[in-house]
Amino acid sequence: GLDLSGEGGSVWIKNRGSTGANHHWFNTANGRALNIMPNQNNVQTSTSSQDLKSFNNNGFTLNATAYNTNINVNNGNYVSWSFRKAPNFFDVVTYSSNQSSSQTISHNLGSVPGMIIVKRTSADANWAVYHRGADSSNPEQYALNLNTTGERNQGSSFWNNTAPTSSQFTVGNNASTNDSDPADYV
Repeated sequence: GLDLSGEGGSVWIKNRGSTGANHHWFNTANGRALNIMPNQNNVQTSTSSQDLKSFNNNGFTLNATAYNTNINVNNGNYVSWSFRKAPNFFDVVTYSSNQSSSQTISHNLGSVPGMIIVKRTSADANWAVYHRGADSSNPEQYALNLNTTGERNQGSSFWNNTAPTSSQFTVGNNASTNDSDPADYV
């Protein structure tokens, strides 16, 4: 009943049997695999047909002969999480930097997001995370990095000191969210 092909969404796969194996994220917005590299900020992409064969009306199908051994190999131990786009729960959007100090990005949640994860897909950059629990009064002044173990970052460069709303969020002028050079994000 998880209609990823019709509704859209994201799939996250992790090889639990291999120490240091990367996390792999697929989404219907750009159809590519984005690999979280532990303690690194680089991005690796592959076409969805190399690893994730298709998004289906009942989940997803992996390629039987996966390009990446961290996705699907015989006798592997894997875990996956799937998130279907749905109002008040989950959305996936893509955007390009506007090369200015801030930019507003529309989403279709219909509610204020509790967490926003942004990954630059056109070049290396940390995974920027907004979380409403990052600060009790002004969480929009902080960002976390999904791919590091560091403390929260403070400053307006990630979210432009602007709290998200039920229809949009704002990014500042940080390379992880809205670079001054041309860049693509999910």
